[in-house]
Amino acid sequence: MALVVVVPKDKLTINGTTKSYAKAGSSGKPVHRIFCPECGSPIAHDPEAAPPIIALKGGTLSEADKKALKPDTEIWTVGKLPFCSEHLAKPFEHMPE
Repeated sequence: MALVVVVPKDKLTINGTTKSYAKAGSSGKPVHRIFCPECGSPIAHDPEAAPPIIALKGGTLSEADKKALKPDTEIWTVGKLPFCSEHLAKPFEHMPE
């Protein structure tokens, strides 16, 4: 399970040096995985299948931003582990199109 925050790409600024690599996502189009070049921690996923958005890893957010989050969407519920008890308003078995 991972918390990601989907935001409009044109509203985001990432400070500091990053590296990335691309690999095909479920759409067949590349997903650019952005990470810290020093420690390897993942920062975001930038899918070419959805150019206006970027998905930030929840752990990269400030404490204030984390407290303000109100998750409403689950994706890839087809592989949801049995002990995960969340039932959010917008579940998707796979990546929404």
